[in-house]
Amino acid sequence: MKQHSRVIGISSSGFNRDRDERSVLVFTLVRCPNTLESIEYSSVAVDGDDSTEKIIEVVKNYSNLNVAVTLTGGLAMAGLNLYNPSGVFQSTGVPAVSISRKIPSIEAMGKAIESMSRKRGMDAFNKLQILHDLEIKKVTVKDAAFYATSAGIVEKEIKYLLSSCLIVGLIPEPVRIARIIASGIFRGGDSFSVHHKIEF
Repeated sequence: MKQHSRVIGISSSGFNRDRDERSVLVFTLVRCPNTLESIEYSSVAVDGDDSTEKIIEVVKNYSNLNVAVTLTGGLAMAGLNLYNPSGVFQSTGVPAVSISRKIPSIEAMGKAIESMSRKRGMDAFNKLQILHDLEIKKVTVKDAAFYATSAGIVEKEIKYLLSSCLIVGLIPEPVRIARIIASGIFRGGDSFSVHHKIEF
């Protein structure tokens, strides 16, 4: 990665399982460390299987802007709608990184998926396959431990990415901004059924 690279931060809005079938997916195009250039919205099914597809669609919209990497704060986009970093990288050529401060519990996630599958009669194969293929790396930046899953990028570059984008606390700016916007959408009750894009 180069200095001031463009990063797409991704976060999903909150939802009410008793009411909502979909969650808003927020994409922020940020030139590191914290220059917001564009915001785009999509939506994903709560506990569904379409988050990888939706992320690929939006990343391809930015194919002419030399995006360095996509960045999420975890693999779950709307409840148990897991996205696949390898699928995003293979389809777009843009490296994909998911980070968390706590080591993900693959066993607990697997049990939650199987339980949901039994209750709703849903096929859990795709979700369980994503978990099975995960490789979790521990990276330390600014004396803080992060746990990353990724595709198309090496550990040294992940450390540089985090170092470049950590400004406020220990959440990288592209993800922090996306979370703020997603939180506001949920509280405000907005919904988006099609792509929306705002450029600055």
